This record gives sequence, structure tokens and C-alpha cells, in this order.
Amino acid sequence: MKYIINNIGFNTKAEIKAYYRQIFESYKRGEILSREDHIAIFHLLKWHPKYEEKTSKSIKHIKVDVKEHEGYWTNNAFWLVHHDDTQTSFSYPTCVTAIKPNNKLVNV
Repeated sequence: MKYIINNIGFNTKAEIKAYYRQIFESYKRGEILSREDHIAIFHLLKWHPKYEEKTSKSIKHIKVDVKEHEGYWTNNAFWLVHHDDTQTSFSYPTCVTAIKPNNKLVNV
């Protein structure tokens, strides 16, 4: 396997993106991720270029919800809900793009 994320092997970034898209699309706006999906998404989030900034506060849960773009609420995104109830959005495609071949994040 060229990529390993959360003990799951992938040969291409397209496979990674499809796997995480399936998780993303299985939730309606406002739904909180299951424990299993929370763990999977958190492992992908470690590849986000702003990981440190986005996870500087402890995370209560992850949900899918609407995101504002240019003043309009149009797109769904993953949201980190922190224990102080502030929220930070992130894009799973941004995480996938940042992954480098042969880098392994296995249950870190």
C-alpha cells in the first residue's frame, strides 16, 4: 500500500478521497459522527495544513454542517466542536491533497 491512514491501506489518493467522501455523505447537516467515523476523520485531519491551529482546543465531537462561503450558507463541511462550544470547519479534500506518498499515519 502506498498510503496508510488509521490502519487502512490505500493505493491512490482517489481511493482515500472516495473512502472519506462516503463517510462525509452518510451524514445529514447537523449530525454528529459516530465514534468509529470520528476516529477515522480525526486521523485524516492530521494531514490538514492547519492541523495545529484547528486542534489547539480539545474536541468534544465532529459533525457535518453547513459552511458559509462568501456570505452564503451553501456547502457542507466537517466541523470540530470544541469543549467551549466554539466550532472550526475543515475540508477533507484539503487533507487528502496534503498527504505525501509513503507517509504513514497509523493510529497516532
